[in-house]
Amino acid sequence: MTWSCGSPTHVKGIDVSSAQGLYPCSLTWWRRLRHQYHIQFGIVKASEGISYVNPYLKSSWLACTAANGTQHTGLYHFIDWQYSGTEQAEHFWQTIKPLFNPISRLVDIMLVIDVEEPNGLSSTTKPSRTVLNDFVHSLSKDLDGNQSNLTIYTNYNTWAVLLDNPKDWSTLKLWVAAMNGESGCPPAEFGGWTNWSYMQYGLSELGGVYTDLDQLRI
Repeated sequence: MTWSCGSPTHVKGIDVSSAQGLYPCSLTWWRRLRHQYHIQFGIVKASEGISYVNPYLKSSWLACTAANGTQHTGLYHFIDWQYSGTEQAEHFWQTIKPLFNPISRLVDIMLVIDVEEPNGLSSTTKPSRTVLNDFVHSLSKDLDGNQSNLTIYTNYNTWAVLLDNPKDWSTLKLWVAAMNGESGCPPAEFGGWTNWSYMQYGLSELGGVYTDLDQLRI
């Protein structure tokens, strides 16, 4: 099986957080990226752990959706392994609900669970399948069981090495971090997925600020 990593035919996008400051809050910025760099979708960090909320979430969401459309703007939660998955899913849900009216539209949005190594070099808390399972289960209940747009973001080291390559969530979409493009593509036997839906393949300065580069597989 070939995962076709880094193909130039895929749709280009970016993901943003508070690290990009006020840039993603600007509709002009998103329009510039769309016309100058052919960026056609964005994924915005919403929350982390059980209390953190991206201070630029609402304005980034409004600007990105205005430029690219609601169905081309995703939202993600960064898992903090020291807290329960249920608590974190509830925090994510309560954070993103105010962005939607009616709430039922949330099932159409790419909702991402960011599964990475623990934040900070001093952390001794290892990634846990229980935390991830509880997060997925709780968020799925909020979505009335609709998992069609639930997405796992992860990298090979976290998933295959620290979590022992579980295949329990292969029905969800995969957003894989392969920062070197083709050379960073994971092996075929990766988490039970048959292919990736999104790929984070690099980092570049776009419109005045460094931003992660992504692709949507087509």
